[in-house]
Amino acid sequence: ALIRRRKKSKKSIDDDDQENDADDDEDNDNMANDNGDHNNQQVEQEEESILEADSARYVRDDVDDDYRPSISEIRDEIANHILPEMMKHVTVEKKEKQKSVRVFVATAAIKLMKFLTKKDLDVNLPWLIDSLCGVVAVRDEKDRAAARHTLLQVSRDLGPKYFLYIVTELKSSLQQGFQKHVLGYVVHGIFSDMVSRSAPGDLDYAVPVLLEIVIEELFGTVGEQKENKTFKITEGSSSHALKILGAICRSIDFRKTVGLILSTIQNII
Repeated sequence: ALIRRRKKSKKSIDDDDQENDADDDEDNDNMANDNGDHNNQQVEQEEESILEADSARYVRDDVDDDYRPSISEIRDEIANHILPEMMKHVTVEKKEKQKSVRVFVATAAIKLMKFLTKKDLDVNLPWLIDSLCGVVAVRDEKDRAAARHTLLQVSRDLGPKYFLYIVTELKSSLQQGFQKHVLGYVVHGIFSDMVSRSAPGDLDYAVPVLLEIVIEELFGTVGEQKENKTFKITEGSSSHALKILGAICRSIDFRKTVGLILSTIQNII
């Protein structure tokens, strides 16, 4: 009986110890969870503080929460601050003084320019067009193709009113050797696309410059070089003069402009 009482007493003590250990483990888990929650809250608070400090750099101290900028203020910000910074990154320098175009930067820039007044647009647009025309003139075919595609997008966004300006800038940039072959190729692509988006007569004012390009490809040195296959480039594989002339005939106000076309051809004959 004494042995049984001792065993029972020992079992009770062991049970009590196990219960106490379980309670201690539960308390430790609760403390760990509390510490974990506290740490998570602390991290979240620190992240919020960092975000608030970072965003505070872009908030004017002298403007209240209800402030809404006017259209003129937005345009001034775009014209005087945003676009000048973007123009610095439209092209990137490569080896041997060659350049490539950052298509997405140029596309974003022209989208922003559409919100400007005509005065501010005429000030900022030359930077973009000149940069793109400079890349169209490089020897790397991939870079030329990227710049050509970007110019096409720019012409679409600007519409017929700025078509002659783009062609004139291309003509002044592409004057040496293989560049003359690139000129007809690029102008044909942009002009054909613009014709499909314009009403008859909208592009008549550009016909004299387009005819100069056509004549050079048909009767000038460019035509001779194409026949002799002087330049082994994609743009020089075939003539685009007749294609440009066909697009002219489809787009003009016939009664007003056909005389100019006929007189130009007559002078050559």
